[in-house]
Amino acid sequence: MTQMLSTPWDFDSSFGRAIQATMEDFAFEEPSPIPGDYELAPDRISVIIDILDPEIGGVIISMSPAVARDLCLAISGLAPTQSVDDAAIRDAIGELTNVFSGKLIGELLDGHRQFKLSLPRTGDAPTLEGEGIVRFSVGLSMGVIDAFIFGPASLDCL
Repeated sequence: MTQMLSTPWDFDSSFGRAIQATMEDFAFEEPSPIPGDYELAPDRISVIIDILDPEIGGVIISMSPAVARDLCLAISGLAPTQSVDDAAIRDAIGELTNVFSGKLIGELLDGHRQFKLSLPRTGDAPTLEGEGIVRFSVGLSMGVIDAFIFGPASLDCL
């Protein structure tokens, strides 16, 4: 049984500050909080980054293939009519997740400690089960991105 907390977020939370900075600086988008109580589609693209030191969990960013493509185009500065291949999409979403994870962990550790992240792993949306998982949903002009924070870090994000 999944024990996941789907929660609204605000710009004063660690999550809110990290997602706002990432989306505005990296993807040139203004994020907005939205309820995350809908069912996730099975064909979503996800990127997982583990927080290795200190060992406080990890971050998963998940979105539809269409949102991933649009984000890739925005990050790359390409026109919406241009085509991008799957490798470029995976690279862009991996880098976005890496930037967001770094900003989030920096927020959680309040800049008082160095940290180490794993390399981004891209694939299908994982099955999230167990306690200590928080889901945040982020609205962008191109669609919805879901962020999952798992492990002890999850409750610090609220």
